[in-house]
Amino acid sequence: MQTAVLNKQSKKLSQFCEDAKKLVMERNYEACYEMTCAIMREYPDAPQPHNIMGILLEKTGQHPEAMKHFRVALVLDPTYRPAIENLDTYGTFHSSGRCVFDESECVPEHQNNYTIVYDDQKVGRVVRRI
Repeated sequence: MQTAVLNKQSKKLSQFCEDAKKLVMERNYEACYEMTCAIMREYPDAPQPHNIMGILLEKTGQHPEAMKHFRVALVLDPTYRPAIENLDTYGTFHSSGRCVFDESECVPEHQNNYTIVYDDQKVGRVVRRI
């Protein structure tokens, strides 16, 4: 019984992420906002709607509020990779603007985004790969 409920919730949240992405790409921010708020009410413990709200707020120029929602998504689920990647993307001075709507768009975990570069004195420093 419990598994069936979790599967239904997972499918609904996945569909929500797909629908939200479509609305954001169409710049239909008002409809996306309404849908996201409804999903937040229905699933208050889910990280997905907060991640989508963060993307929506970032797209509408509300950066501090967007960062708060990405962090809330991580509080709800510290392993939720879309929020981790969005925080990494939008928390830098030179954002690539690439947002992650769901886990299927995440960079594979085995891919390392950083490398160690050594100078003439053989001192290493960590540099982010572009």
